Amino acid sequence: MRAIGRVFACLIGFMLAIVAAGLFLLIARSEGAPTDPADAFVYWGHFVLSAGLTISMLGFTALIPSAIAMVVSETFGLRSLLFYLAVAGAMGAAAVFGMSSLMREATHDPQRATMMLAASFVGGFVYWLIAGRMAGLTPRAAPAAGPQAPDQNPPSAG
Repeated sequence: MRAIGRVFACLIGFMLAIVAAGLFLLIARSEGAPTDPADAFVYWGHFVLSAGLTISMLGFTALIPSAIAMVVSETFGLRSLLFYLAVAGAMGAAAVFGMSSLMREATHDPQRATMMLAASFVGGFVYWLIAGRMAGLTPRAAPAAGPQAPDQNPPSAG
């Protein structure tokens, strides 16, 4: 039963991590909403459309590497935030250095590269918050409460 729960936690964590990374990219790139209501309507319509396209492209790009990382972390019970940030940073670096169709033109723009790396760290952190902190099919045992006090009434012999 725990395995089914972990699969759902991984799926929900992946989806929310991709949404967080995509929104981070768009917000970091935006220049602020206009004050005129007619312009604001167009701005927010464009923002929603851009968010959908960005998030779907991020999900498509990160699906296979993320699935591999999820299987490894669940198999070995890796729960360290550092592991998830390292994996997310590696995926972001792969995108920045042109190994992804998402960022081919960003290889010569340091600002875009920095935003992509930061967005990947945001996604890794969100995944860790949702699913990574409890990774593994077997729950870890709680640590002992400390030394036990000796029993005040030892059993009597006899």
